[in-house]
Amino acid sequence: MKPISKVLIVDDDPAHRKIIGWSLQQVMPDTDICMAATGAESLRAISGNFDFCLMDYNLGDFKAPELIPEILARRPECPIIVLSASDRQDVVIQSIRSGSVDFINKCEAVVPAKLRQCIERVLHVAVTKQLDRRKVERRIEELEHSAATDPLTGLSNRRAVESVTLKSNGVAFDRRGRTTAILLDLDHFKQVNDRYGHRAGDTVLRNVGNMLRELSSASDVVSRWGGRRIPHFARRLPLGIRSQLGRVGKKYHQRDAGRY
Repeated sequence: MKPISKVLIVDDDPAHRKIIGWSLQQVMPDTDICMAATGAESLRAISGNFDFCLMDYNLGDFKAPELIPEILARRPECPIIVLSASDRQDVVIQSIRSGSVDFINKCEAVVPAKLRQCIERVLHVAVTKQLDRRKVERRIEELEHSAATDPLTGLSNRRAVESVTLKSNGVAFDRRGRTTAILLDLDHFKQVNDRYGHRAGDTVLRNVGNMLRELSSASDVVSRWGGRRIPHFARRLPLGIRSQLGRVGKKYHQRDAGRY
């Protein structure tokens, strides 16, 4: 079991808080145990960095199914174990449905070995959920990047540019309205495809994309609008870009045309 540094016990009965705290100290002697007598107190206390929370089902001002969503809204990463003297099935079901990770009868919670088993089970579940959540978040990031990227050039695609301009009411990046928009249309691109083949044309597009990335600042958006059209939105033109863009055709003729 991973080291536990801080635990919150929520119970409106002082005797129960004391005995649950004693049981917890037997299995985790170095743990900082905090106590709350009401749901309101627990909501104020939960801002602390707790490893998990032991919560009585019936509190004076809340029942656990009402309080758990409030706590998870503040600390979604804090696993909650519900305690109750009742073994009624509806109590267990309501506790789990409201967001608790596990349920333990108070008669078992006062037995250190039983409490330890429950805590180990809960922490394992919590770690697994955290890892799964991170995997989902990474996958969402990958999908969002893929949806906004042109697969051939690696530049932003038309969807990404439209999203940026719509979010900024048509004035991208610069609140003063000084954004520069450049639309590159590669002349004679069809002749490259016809003469050297589509693989050569793809190479030209990739190389143009790479060059524009090198010329652009981090705040710019360079995209492939479709086909041979490449819009470039810039807060300000980087030094020398005008003259370099004017020589794109000559540059690629010298560097690439001889290869095909």
